Amino acid sequence: MEQAAVTPQTQTAPISVKRLGYNIAAEISGVDLSAPDDSQVSAINNALLENEMLVFRDQDITAAQFMDFGRKFGELTVSPFSPTHDDNPELIILDYHKDNPPRLTDNWHSDENFSETPPKATMLHSLIAPPIGGDTMFASMSAAYEGLSDQTQRLISDLRFLVDFTPF
Repeated sequence: MEQAAVTPQTQTAPISVKRLGYNIAAEISGVDLSAPDDSQVSAINNALLENEMLVFRDQDITAAQFMDFGRKFGELTVSPFSPTHDDNPELIILDYHKDNPPRLTDNWHSDENFSETPPKATMLHSLIAPPIGGDTMFASMSAAYEGLSDQTQRLISDLRFLVDFTPF
């Protein structure tokens, strides 16, 4: 009697983390964000904590898969100020072009800093990127703080801020 060959359970290969900047950002490869396994999610979370910003290139992912991936890191929020998707209010739709220039996002800002408990991260997924412009810049607030003198760190360490919505 011939036995069927037993295929060992396949384990997902580890992700690759390539540092992109001195203070912030790493590129993650070796993962399909539409179906990451638990070990990949854990590795991505660790990379986020270490690098503060992650880049995933060439991900063919639906809105539902994008949201499912985001939920692996915490509860999704709904912006009270931005245009959202009709069926998925957690998704902000930024559709800028010459007849629809950026409004409030074309200046320095920190996403959802008005919340008592702001989200852990913001996720962006570009479907159409212009050949010129469309720049999104990121900064490491922890690197900015670490770059301050000890005296300035002590001076500001106990300060709190109040978000003022007067411009809105």
